[in-house]
Amino acid sequence: MRQFSTPSLPLFALMLFAGPCSCLAEDWARFRGANGQGISTESNLPLFWNAVEGEPEKNIAWKVKLTTSGWSSPIVVGDSVFVTGTTEEGKKCHVIRVRCSDGRVLWDKEVHTQETFKMRRANSHATPTPVSDGKRLYAVFFDGTAVAMDFKGEVLWKNADFDFYSLHGLGASPVLAGDLLIMPFDGSSREENTLGWKEPWDQAALVAWDCSSGELRWVGQRESSRVGHVTPILIENGKRVVSAGGDRVQAFDTATGERIWSVYSQ
Repeated sequence: MRQFSTPSLPLFALMLFAGPCSCLAEDWARFRGANGQGISTESNLPLFWNAVEGEPEKNIAWKVKLTTSGWSSPIVVGDSVFVTGTTEEGKKCHVIRVRCSDGRVLWDKEVHTQETFKMRRANSHATPTPVSDGKRLYAVFFDGTAVAMDFKGEVLWKNADFDFYSLHGLGASPVLAGDLLIMPFDGSSREENTLGWKEPWDQAALVAWDCSSGELRWVGQRESSRVGHVTPILIENGKRVVSAGGDRVQAFDTATGERIWSVYSQ
């Protein structure tokens, strides 16, 4: 399994596979890989590594110290590793591209300035893992803003139409379904902080943007549910997207956002 973690500041990107051909392998272009199950088709991968200061390093090809803070997992597309992060206490949002073969930072772009608000300290301002279709890179940040970029680091579009708030922050990651970027927003009420957290709330939603234009295509409404931090999965060859809140699992039509079924679990 090709899996990465991203600690908070100081941020390190770790190349876990020593050897000259390790980057010319299967892409890992979204959270938990191609099907969202954390499964890779690669073989002969190292099961152990060590990067503890003062101890011999094992299976580490390189490491690089970044200047941003965040919890998003890196993704791998070809010979590039992409990760998000923030500076200035979460206000300045960055996307970073690192060359997989040698750890060189190819670019570090500030793509958005967001308004921060109080959240649980167990979260970060750049937690959602980015996703790529091999041509573009898509990232969602703490305030609910979605950003699309090309591989040169140019911002293609930015959309902040969905008004998101959660006292826990944002924890899920976006997925791609055809020409749509889909993201769950299981938030909570600004006025009554128990709503959406301790008590079910009916304002959570699943949001889809057009990958080319950034236009908001549809908003799929949940029934009452509590906050969840679950990244959606696709089923039926991408015709349905399954998304879980804190106490509810639902399927939506990826073309229209229509809710197909809903299961409540207490």
